[in-house]
Amino acid sequence: MARQILHIDKEALDALVKRKVDEKVQEVIGNKERQLKKEIKKRERLEAELHEKSQKLIKSSEPEYFYKSKIQLQEAEQQEWLITYSDVVTLLLTMFVLLLSIAKFDVVKFEEVKRSIDKDLIKKEKITTSYKSLQKDLIKIFDDYKLNNSVSVQLDPRGIRIMLQNNSLYDLGSAKIKKSMYPVLKKIAEAIKSWQIKDYVIEVQGHTDNIPVTGSNKYESNWELSANRATNVVRYFISLGIPPDRLRAAGYADTHPLVPNTDENGKPIPENQAKNRRVEIIIERNSE
Repeated sequence: MARQILHIDKEALDALVKRKVDEKVQEVIGNKERQLKKEIKKRERLEAELHEKSQKLIKSSEPEYFYKSKIQLQEAEQQEWLITYSDVVTLLLTMFVLLLSIAKFDVVKFEEVKRSIDKDLIKKEKITTSYKSLQKDLIKIFDDYKLNNSVSVQLDPRGIRIMLQNNSLYDLGSAKIKKSMYPVLKKIAEAIKSWQIKDYVIEVQGHTDNIPVTGSNKYESNWELSANRATNVVRYFISLGIPPDRLRAAGYADTHPLVPNTDENGKPIPENQAKNRRVEIIIERNSE
């Protein structure tokens, strides 16, 4: 028996194999695409069902008029405190009316308190008026002696403060009162003695600048000089009949300047030093 030999064309075989492989690949890809589409549709369906269930759950847990009722409820809660507040105010008013209706006023004590307050107010008013009256008299004295530029008379919390520049009372470095000032000091003493307030105290203060005392055998420093100036005024007031127990003398040297004696560089300011050389006479009501 003769053998039959099958002749196959190589190119035809390759084409066949390639076609079969492509068909298989296309089949596999097609299956995968169909499966993927099914999964996508399934997922979309599940998401839709979940969304529908969640909406049903929300609608079932809250009424359809939720938002409107919520706002109205909040407004009602915000105004609830007004009701409580009005109740408290009404109760307080009722209580005060009740207390007032049963209260008994002691007319005698009320009048005593009223008179005491009025007396104190009238007393203070009289004192203030008296201070202003004395200030007016003192200003007139200095006007008569043409001392307006070197003397000031001011009201302060302590009483009346007379400020005399040193050059009007003393020579530089001296504590001896100038002869021209004796009549002025005498008028001041007379005005004080005729003052409506008899229980008074006079404090005379001596002040200097920061220039050290030199060439003086009598004063070692500005302390002695300022104290002696104040003391000489006090002694003269005593000689005019003012009781010694109503007088005080104090020397402050340069510790209480009105204005700085020197500038920022330590250079003396002559105008300021002249202002700081002064004698102050403070007249006040005795508080003891």
